[in-house]
Amino acid sequence: MLIEFQAESFLNAYHVLKQHEAEQRLERQNRAVSRNKEKPHLPPASEIYGGNEMPTGVVDFVCLAFSVELYLKALHEVVGEKVSGHEIEKLFNTLPQAVREQIFATQMHGLYGANWMDYRNQLKLINDGFVEFRYFHEKGDLSYHQGFALGLIDAIKKTMTIYRSKPD
Repeated sequence: MLIEFQAESFLNAYHVLKQHEAEQRLERQNRAVSRNKEKPHLPPASEIYGGNEMPTGVVDFVCLAFSVELYLKALHEVVGEKVSGHEIEKLFNTLPQAVREQIFATQMHGLYGANWMDYRNQLKLINDGFVEFRYFHEKGDLSYHQGFALGLIDAIKKTMTIYRSKPD
């Protein structure tokens, strides 16, 4: 349960950072629009996205990736396994097949064209997210699909609920 609490804490940190980033963006946009009231067009992007605000982009990626990692570890505990390591793809692949299929089915339910190959490619992108994004300044061009990561967390949480309610 402690690991699930930590996973939720990092997910909450991600959401707080994203909210802060959105508020800063709106504030910059409002300042730029007020400076350009006499002009009927939107201000240049440099006025909206410039400024002295603290960037959160890399930190939120780290929090989200770490949350995925911790949720996968919590799911391992729910199905009676103990694991370690930071590789999301490995943590996913070492789950029992039925659990992996449940996560995939839950996350991809109703999505046209959803397939295992694309799913595994998304897992590869986020695989070392917690480790790699902490050193973004050394690596440079790193990214993963945040929507996929959020969907994966949701699917893991739903799968944990299913497996907790199963009789032993």
